[in-house]
Amino acid sequence: MYFFSYGQMFMSLRATIGFGWSTTLAMPLTGYWLGLSAVDLIPSILNLVIVNLFGVCTRCQLEAYARNSFREKRKVEIIAERKTRFLRQLSHNLRQPLQALSCYASVMETACREPASQHLQHIAGRMGFAIDELNRAVNHILDIGNLENGTQRPLLTSVDINLLLAALENQFAPQAAKRGLKLIVHLRQSPPYSVQSDASILSQIIGNLLDNAIKYTDSGWVVLAAVKTGQDRLQIHVRDSGPGIAIDVQGEIFKEFVRGQRRNNDPSAHGLGIGLAYVATAIQHLPDHKLALYSKPGRGCDFKLSLPIAPHCHSAFESPAATGDFVGRLVLVVDDDAYMLDALSCQLQTWGCDVQTAGSLAETRMVLADNVRVPDLLITDFYLSNQETGHDIIAAVHADCGPVPILVLSAEGIGEEDKARWPVGTHLLRKPAKSDVLMATMVKALERETGDAQLI
Repeated sequence: MYFFSYGQMFMSLRATIGFGWSTTLAMPLTGYWLGLSAVDLIPSILNLVIVNLFGVCTRCQLEAYARNSFREKRKVEIIAERKTRFLRQLSHNLRQPLQALSCYASVMETACREPASQHLQHIAGRMGFAIDELNRAVNHILDIGNLENGTQRPLLTSVDINLLLAALENQFAPQAAKRGLKLIVHLRQSPPYSVQSDASILSQIIGNLLDNAIKYTDSGWVVLAAVKTGQDRLQIHVRDSGPGIAIDVQGEIFKEFVRGQRRNNDPSAHGLGIGLAYVATAIQHLPDHKLALYSKPGRGCDFKLSLPIAPHCHSAFESPAATGDFVGRLVLVVDDDAYMLDALSCQLQTWGCDVQTAGSLAETRMVLADNVRVPDLLITDFYLSNQETGHDIIAAVHADCGPVPILVLSAEGIGEEDKARWPVGTHLLRKPAKSDVLMATMVKALERETGDAQLI
């Protein structure tokens, strides 16, 4: 009992020392009272003194270790908090101007189609391409950080794999054709058709693998297919006829800012080497998702993404909407960033929209008070100045106009609790959003059957 109690951490250091030395004095006195001689008690006294000295030293070391562990843990927590704040600020400060750049580039490309400005069309196209590359790089860097610190959490739903593969085929077929490659997509011809995953993250993962395959393949083909490999597993294959990857460097390609030698020497192969790093990070945060790579030099690559098959339910992935006719549509745009507001207004006007703008809740109410017609669509940032949010804007518009289709265009991550408060049919896009993605999402938002077009 003495040795057990002496080493317990629930006792304070003062109580431990008091208990130990009191016992050291009490036990010899008890022995003397029982009739033992002083000579017989000396070994016991020495043993107790040694045990107490050892116990005090051990306890001091344990407390020093506990204090150091607490300091290190707190230091890590502080670093994580600072990283989270930095990513939040960086996300807002980068995504906002990138979204504005994307809007202005879209306006310039449209303007350059006029006969008088056709000589500038190539430059406008190259500028738009560079902005898209920058958007992808920034999004990947921020998404990696958000996944690692828990800001972005995967939302697992049933994803229709055929719709996903078809959307990726439409997205990457022009890129493959430009490089003289044949993009072959094999859709599922028999069940299962759905996997359990996050639709947005899964689309980015496969998209990055496709983008990587197209950029690394000089000639031949790229194949995208989904194959059932077990009772509850579906495997996505991204294969190419490229140069392949040596075994000793296969682990390196998933690190940030790592680019292959061919791409370092090829000015037509753009990118910063972040796409596969995002793939590796995203898969770590998606439960039951696995990625394998089979490759030999000269025989191309085969990236195999293994996914869990989903129960039968409504798919969370929608096929891309067709380009819509927005001529005469009244769109109310709310954003506290004046440059962003101007850029988005210019882009919407080139698509034929009638645009009204507001930078706050008060300005929104003023615009609504002067309106002679109900807006066809509300596009609003979520986090505004003076602690106002998209909830306030949506409530004001619905109170004045009734139900209006809503598109939330935000540079920052939005929690599930906030999304749950949005009206049914609310759409969400992260800044910076490409012009074709913005257009497709607007088409969905303007559909009257919002129950089938929900994308939250």
